[in-house]
Amino acid sequence: MEIEVHRRFVIITGALLVLLLLTWVGMAVSPREATGRWLLLTPQRRAVLQYLRWCQHWTDSLVRLQDDLDALTLADSQSAASATDLYRRAQRAQKALETALDLQRDAERVRVPAPMVGVHQLVTASAQAFPAWAEAVTA
Repeated sequence: MEIEVHRRFVIITGALLVLLLLTWVGMAVSPREATGRWLLLTPQRRAVLQYLRWCQHWTDSLVRLQDDLDALTLADSQSAASATDLYRRAQRAQKALETALDLQRDAERVRVPAPMVGVHQLVTASAQAFPAWAEAVTA
């Protein structure tokens, strides 16, 4: 007894399996909203999402810089310390100033999508305030 399978049936079955595999891979790697629905990434939406990821990274860096500057400001307001402690504080203040200037340069260089111009104005204002604060601590 011999079972005969038509070539057309094998090709259609193979194509359906490949299509099913591609659908599964697409669903697994596609970005989703908070509610779990899939996002359609247009070029503009992708640019906004990249900008928001950059803003999150930039904000985290500013928080670390703010903590450093707060510690330096608090140390300056306390009583005078030894020369080695003063030297260490001056090095930390200089490093904080360099970090603030780097963050400011990054804020000026980033490509801003049209819907995020208002947010970028806030970012730029913050970027300009931190080097001034770091220079005041250094002085």
